[in-house]
Amino acid sequence: MLSDRLAMRYAKGLLTYSQERDELKTIVREVQALKEQVEQSRDLRIFLRSPVINGQAKGRLVTEIMRGYSTTMINFVQLMVQQRREMYLYDTTKAFIQLYDAAKDIRVAYVTTVIPLDDTLRRAVLSRIGEAADEVVLEERIDPDIIGGFVIRLGDWQFDHSVAGKLKSLQRDFRESACTSEILNG
Repeated sequence: MLSDRLAMRYAKGLLTYSQERDELKTIVREVQALKEQVEQSRDLRIFLRSPVINGQAKGRLVTEIMRGYSTTMINFVQLMVQQRREMYLYDTTKAFIQLYDAAKDIRVAYVTTVIPLDDTLRRAVLSRIGEAADEVVLEERIDPDIIGGFVIRLGDWQFDHSVAGKLKSLQRDFRESACTSEILNG
């Protein structure tokens, strides 16, 4: 997809530039903050995608929003605005974090629960899956559809200890046993 390739290209450029300038820690922190800002603000997402608002107005507002960010980060976002790529800013922040995590052997474990994890459970999950990489970062998701329990996904590996998962497994087993008994008795 074009947007993924474009976001990855900008993310690689920012990663390389920030490494060369020895600003990587600052830029990583700011990219994560910007990603969260875009996720949390519907108005900001609409603003970035709007073709009606001209580039100069977007540039001024982006500078205002990013007050307190490093010059490198502000210049990077301004470059995206000047090149009319601001609608890919969120995808670029995600791609940057993926590249950074891969370079530092940081793995992201997605933990889905019905209620937020408390510190004790968070530490227990991290201790169980911490052997998979040098560093594991938890990304917590709340999903009432799993009914109870939890689902952990780390790369290709998934551990489904949810009530919904158990019910699906029972349903599958029941179907298989019903089909088997029909074949044998039928």
